[in-house]
Amino acid sequence: EVRSGRLPVGLSVNSSTGMITGSVSQSSPYTEVIIEVYNAVGSVSMTLSFQFTIPPSNFLYSSENIYIPVGKEYVLIPQIEGDPCSYTIIDGILPNGLELNNTSGVISGIPSESTTHTLITVKASNNGGSLTCSFNIRAMILPSITYSITYYSMLVDDGFQVVPTLDGDDVSVHIKSGELPVGFSLNEETGEISGTATKRVSECKVEIEAANLVGS
Repeated sequence: EVRSGRLPVGLSVNSSTGMITGSVSQSSPYTEVIIEVYNAVGSVSMTLSFQFTIPPSNFLYSSENIYIPVGKEYVLIPQIEGDPCSYTIIDGILPNGLELNNTSGVISGIPSESTTHTLITVKASNNGGSLTCSFNIRAMILPSITYSITYYSMLVDDGFQVVPTLDGDDVSVHIKSGELPVGFSLNEETGEISGTATKRVSECKVEIEAANLVGS
């Protein structure tokens, strides 16, 4: 019989054989239980220790492909089920400026430079087991676009060309609002506007946007 302490929920001891059986469905902290065996001429006792931990499951970060802006504070929180775990990176290197919290699994910081895609594998472990999660991460420079002036006047049938200062990783350029005059076109890779006006038009306003996977 149990002389001192309490068996974890779901377990029981057979008073005839001393066998402890059952099924534990929830975690249990470290527990010591004293089991006593006796008959008509005496008794003996033994201390048993129990601790049940739910292993990690359903471990993932936000996406298989993660893009983060250079120079901006970034926080990546994992999703995981089970009892508390410790976390370690077992493959890959995070972009400069980011670090992994070994207790919470949170990846945070301010990336300092752009990177190519990097495969990262994080391992979550507790006394019940371990699980890994892999994802690609890339730090990218936010896009920016600047034209030398914001107002242009030209003659019909005269050629026109203006090239902006464009910065950022893998940037695409598009017209966000308005329309270019007939005969003009926008290069979506460089932001260059060029062409020849074929007819007179009144003043028109066009908003140009540069964008990539981390912003616009």
